[in-house]
Amino acid sequence: MFVTTPHKIYSTAEWKCHIYSEWMMSDDASNMQLMLPNGATLLGTILSSDKTNISTLTSDRVPHPLLISLANISMKTCAKMSSDSFLLTVLLLVPKFIHTKKCTNWHCYTGLLEVVHSWADPLDLEAFFCEAQKFQLNGVVKPFWSDWILAEPSHFFTPEMLHHFHQEFYDHDAKWLINAVGEPEIDFCFSVLPHVTGFRHFHQGILKLKQVTGWCHHDIQCSIIAVSADAAPQTILTAIRALMDFWYLIQASHIDNNDLKRISSVLAEFHANKDAIITASFHCREGKKIITN
Repeated sequence: MFVTTPHKIYSTAEWKCHIYSEWMMSDDASNMQLMLPNGATLLGTILSSDKTNISTLTSDRVPHPLLISLANISMKTCAKMSSDSFLLTVLLLVPKFIHTKKCTNWHCYTGLLEVVHSWADPLDLEAFFCEAQKFQLNGVVKPFWSDWILAEPSHFFTPEMLHHFHQEFYDHDAKWLINAVGEPEIDFCFSVLPHVTGFRHFHQGILKLKQVTGWCHHDIQCSIIAVSADAAPQTILTAIRALMDFWYLIQASHIDNNDLKRISSVLAEFHANKDAIITASFHCREGKKIITN
């Protein structure tokens, strides 16, 4: 189905509970349509990319295919492989950085970059990069979206569930609980869990897992709060449980105003308890090094 006009659907006749399931039902789409001339059609663009191996035995070529589609097409149609809703636009090559110091923990804050700009000339790359490093900035003076009409990065850079939720959980949330409970204890607790059909059994624990997939992350998430219940402080369990609730709630195919209140509530619960993780120094990796990101 192809939708040409933004619209709103409500769960009650009083029009008090707005339902969100497609981009054309969102407040953003309605607000953008109001700014367009009469008779103009709003077309939302979806860009998607992921790392893909195209040659393993010969030179190991790895590009990022950039796919494009329209947000006006319903999600059910886009999800079908046979619909050909996404078109390949270009194969983006993976760059190799030649800088001697490798670090990927960079951010882009245009306000701070203005300060850096006043201290160093952007044309002097070495000096400007050194100043940007002090604030952990990537050195981008003018982001590519700066002159886009109605562009808001927090709206069009949407999270991707596999990496922004499941991988984030395994790299951070799980590490916090492992530090709180202890490595031998949490491995033992996972190893003695009863076998459940449809779920992976971690008979050797979770610390030595290799090539962990999203399904594996999901199976760990189902048990890790219960496994850690008697060993980790209550405030830390509350913070991590609230964050997991937040991630699962936002994955619903239909979200209404009542769901938004629940999502805001669990996120506020996480922020109210997150300081306990930092206070207890559980946000550390091996060697007690603080995880800063």
